[in-house]
Amino acid sequence: MQLRFTLDNSTHMDSVVSFTTDTQQVTVTPPASATAAVVPLEVSVISPVSELLLGTFFEYYEDPVVTSVTPAIVHADRTTVSVCGTGIVAYNWAVPVCKFGNVQVPGTISGGCMSCQMASDLQCTERPNVTVSIALYPDQYVLAGSVELVCLQLANAYASPASIFIEDAMDTLNSTVFADFFYATNYMRCKFFSPVFYPNGLFTEGTFVSKNSMKCRVPKVNAPCVLDLSVTMNGQDYVTADSVMLWVNAVTTCPPGAEIDGLTCVPCGKGEYKEEGGAHSCKACGSRMTTSTTGSTSIFNCTCDEYAFFMDILFDHSMCTCKAGYYLATACMPCPVGTYKSEVRTGACVACATRRTTADTGSTTPSQCVCIDDYYEKDGECVPCASGATCKGGRPPISQGGYAASEEGVFVECLPAGACEADNKCAAGYSGERCSSCADGYYRSQLECVACAGTGLWWVLVLVVPFVVVGIGYLLRKALNGPSSSSIIAAICITLSFLQVCLVCLCVLSVRSLRWLEVCQVQTK
Repeated sequence: MQLRFTLDNSTHMDSVVSFTTDTQQVTVTPPASATAAVVPLEVSVISPVSELLLGTFFEYYEDPVVTSVTPAIVHADRTTVSVCGTGIVAYNWAVPVCKFGNVQVPGTISGGCMSCQMASDLQCTERPNVTVSIALYPDQYVLAGSVELVCLQLANAYASPASIFIEDAMDTLNSTVFADFFYATNYMRCKFFSPVFYPNGLFTEGTFVSKNSMKCRVPKVNAPCVLDLSVTMNGQDYVTADSVMLWVNAVTTCPPGAEIDGLTCVPCGKGEYKEEGGAHSCKACGSRMTTSTTGSTSIFNCTCDEYAFFMDILFDHSMCTCKAGYYLATACMPCPVGTYKSEVRTGACVACATRRTTADTGSTTPSQCVCIDDYYEKDGECVPCASGATCKGGRPPISQGGYAASEEGVFVECLPAGACEADNKCAAGYSGERCSSCADGYYRSQLECVACAGTGLWWVLVLVVPFVVVGIGYLLRKALNGPSSSSIIAAICITLSFLQVCLVCLCVLSVRSLRWLEVCQVQTK
């Protein structure tokens, strides 16, 4: 009987099988062109005239190819090992498994890598190279590589010496940590910790000595302190070993740019420098000189301060002199108000002439000296301000309130005083020379200018006319009720008399209002 094996619906592999029993095992070797990772494998019975599909019996897959195993150094119970490569795919039928030595642990697949937690039952009594294998299908393991198992359980650990005396800031001292198991790695580190002095820890190098010891370089500290010492072999997991007492002696020498201060070296302050190492102190820069930062190591770091600059042609760093407008005190200081300094030198500032001052400090020329208050400039001299005037900053005088300037430069009193405001201005309602005239819309009332009112006739009409109308109506009614002609004539006479009185009153009021208007018009011209 001839069987046909079809791989991925395209590649055919034929095999002639002779069945001697009810069951027969057939071995099929995929062709070299089969590169797919997961494909269906169909089995058919073929004859010269037909082909009968028996079904898909299993799937074919390639073995994964491992390219990396990380990390190379692991710690039991803590490290996750990642195996990466090609063909590491999470098939729907896959059962990913890692094997460390002979210990199997489940794995997870993501992004072409299989991750497995380090087996917890591996022994830490030695430093073994543990083989790592992975399988996508049960019992189909592929050797991935090996890792180095390092245990950090430091049984019976202690540090020696437990008390270390640091005599010099440049000393390189070590504390040796002893324990049951140490292994040489490239990740050995030491950590010195104090919750008060060094809450973030001081990290130093660690060196393998033997199976039972390693050395930790002692950090430099500024004061005596007790530090907790912990170590690691993988660069991550620190295990506390012991406590170490560090004693510090006063230093005997300091590098350039630093000087001794009690137990340690401190940088030279601003305005100081130190060019050579030793026990000597920092030197001060020259007068009126400073440095931009602390820890200066050369005299050429010294520069003149803010208000001085070099004057010496040989660039002598002790020759800084004050700028114009500044004089020498403990440093270059600005000339006070009322003084000036035109030259670049360390001399004193020059006082302004009599009755003169400056508007601000740091003046550099005599032209900045102006007349003091209550004086003004006239023909190059400061003369007193006239009575009734105000003088400030050397400017020409201006009138005070209640005074006005005349053509002769004299300030005279205004009548009334409220007619004149300061700076030769007239108050509201006043105008003209010395504010002696009333402005348009104002008339003179005694000495003051008062705003003109209206004619006043309208309010008279509003009050009188209603009474006239009511009176005429009353008299007509009385006359109509009486049939005699004498009553009618009497009513007419009374009404005419009443109207005559009203007209006389209106004439008097009109004449008075016209007089007011005439006064306003005359005084505003």
